[in-house]
Amino acid sequence: MSANSALSMPAQLNKNLLNTLYEFQPLSKLKTFLIHKTGAEDPCYSLAEILTILKDVIRGEGLFDEANPSVILCSEELEEALNMKALHVTEIRDLVLSQVTKVPDQTRV
Repeated sequence: MSANSALSMPAQLNKNLLNTLYEFQPLSKLKTFLIHKTGAEDPCYSLAEILTILKDVIRGEGLFDEANPSVILCSEELEEALNMKALHVTEIRDLVLSQVTKVPDQTRV
């Protein structure tokens, strides 16, 4: 394996993960939060779509520490959805993945 391919493997794995389709687990509070914020419900979402919606909400509502923008300060609604009062941006992906299940058929209808 070349040095270039070794370096690109994590990037490719991350790209694959971001584009993988997921459905929310039954009774997911994050799903309820996203529907409330977007006004739309899809049967499945890519991880990138979920993270983008969350990023837009966090940025739009100013839910971050001005002195340390990598710290997310949850609103009451976001706290309910993620079960966290505050978190570091690096934690959000795993919190999302804990509330979703990979869709077996990765083709969108």
